[in-house]
Amino acid sequence: IEIYDSGASVHMTPLRHRLTNYRAIKPRGIIAANNQRLNAVGIGDMNVEVPNGANRFTKV
Repeated sequence: IEIYDSGASVHMTPLRHRLTNYRAIKPRGIIAANNQRLNAVGIGDMNVEVPNGANRFTKV
């Protein structure tokens, strides 16, 4: 399942292999909407195909 939120200010993915220009970062704590705690460990760009075209998200 894939979920898109075009109104989000930050985009995240567990699919590191889909990121281009990936670079590791110092782990940053994130609290999700359901209060789950996650760590961001890298940043990169990702091309995402959506039903009405293609969007490029940067710094995923």
